[in-house]
Amino acid sequence: MKPFPLPVVPAEQDRGVGSGAFDFASPFLATGGFSLAALPEPEQARHLAPALALLRQLREALAAPGGCARFDLAGLDGESLALLLQVLGEGEVGIAISEPRTEIQESVFPGVWRIRAWHGEGDVTEERIEVGAIPACVAAVAESGDAPGPWPPPPAGVMNAPAVLAEVAAYASDATPHVINLSQMPMSPGDLAYLQLALGEGKAAIFSGGYGDCRIHSTSLRNLWRVRYFNPEGGLVLDTLEVASVPEVALAAREDREDAASRLAEVLEWFGG
Repeated sequence: MKPFPLPVVPAEQDRGVGSGAFDFASPFLATGGFSLAALPEPEQARHLAPALALLRQLREALAAPGGCARFDLAGLDGESLALLLQVLGEGEVGIAISEPRTEIQESVFPGVWRIRAWHGEGDVTEERIEVGAIPACVAAVAESGDAPGPWPPPPAGVMNAPAVLAEVAAYASDATPHVINLSQMPMSPGDLAYLQLALGEGKAAIFSGGYGDCRIHSTSLRNLWRVRYFNPEGGLVLDTLEVASVPEVALAAREDREDAASRLAEVLEWFGG
């Protein structure tokens, strides 16, 4: 795992609604793809029964309909933990939560997440694996936000931001899923600055790599996220606000989790079942 990127300062081009406390160009949140180290020979892993047993449990959880599970890594010896992390690798989604300080990395098997939590600036206080569309702590961060409004008075020159805030209030008050496409609106720098002020900064940042990338940041409002899509050259192609427990683009789809269960079964076959 890469080190957690706090404290950081956002790049100037990232300023805007919900862009604040996370640097999406940091090594952790900008993985941009996944990697899986070469697996050891079966005879080299036969003595690492705890790791192999946990991999079987992960496969079973992935294969179960709606499967969700969590596994504490505190009991694994060093060699078993090393094998487990070697097999899991690092996938396309990285998540940082500022409070409580938490680092999450999706594995190369969608729906399998490694989670590390800290207490203040001290040592890691918890390390676990979760299986599911998204770790429960991510949705909990969004749910802990504020209700929409009342908004601060708009400064002179702000034109379209108040209409956006009215739309936010109409859907976010009862968490009705909804997307507001800022890219299709004539938003001035003053509009964006006012939205930044009104919506505030949240505690979670999500990076989803692949072809180009998707950068997601929670706002201070309950279940309201800013979601931005960039092309491979780094140009912004879509800028939205999304009312959701967690934006769908960050979730591990059921089909991907089923495929991950099959691929993990192949890994277990390599080690002898």
